[in-house]
Amino acid sequence: MPSGGRLGQTCFELIHQHQLVYNTCWEDPRIDREALRLGPDDRIVMITSAGCNALDYALDGPRHIDAIDLNPRQNALLELKQAAIRALDFDDFFALFGRGRHAAWPDLYRSSVRAQLSPWARTYWDARLRYFAGNAARDLRARAPARSPLASLLPLGARA
Repeated sequence: MPSGGRLGQTCFELIHQHQLVYNTCWEDPRIDREALRLGPDDRIVMITSAGCNALDYALDGPRHIDAIDLNPRQNALLELKQAAIRALDFDDFFALFGRGRHAAWPDLYRSSVRAQLSPWARTYWDARLRYFAGNAARDLRARAPARSPLASLLPLGARA
């Protein structure tokens, strides 16, 4: 590997080793789905990122989706989204992942979502319930460094 590649990887690990990098995907997976024409016989291997594209591809009903990522926190986020989809109604889900915060999140998490997570994801989210309980400056959307490039242009009040 060229030294620039190693240096880049080292910098990435130092900066992101203990945090989410992506909390939302900003690509449009509809184009991928049209090109791939996924069906029940297909198996997909993809980078997890924020999990949005994996969830979108699941709409086409492939046999299996393997979502992998160098950062296990991204897989924990995908697990959390899957569990929330199964356990919560639309308004609660949108408060969490659309607005990035929910006043009743600790109770919802413990009563409806937590048991559906793997042990690693459970431990990760147990220690980070505050990610969804904060104000606009500290909610989930503000916690990942690779958030929307447009988010930094909006005043905090407009992000609500």
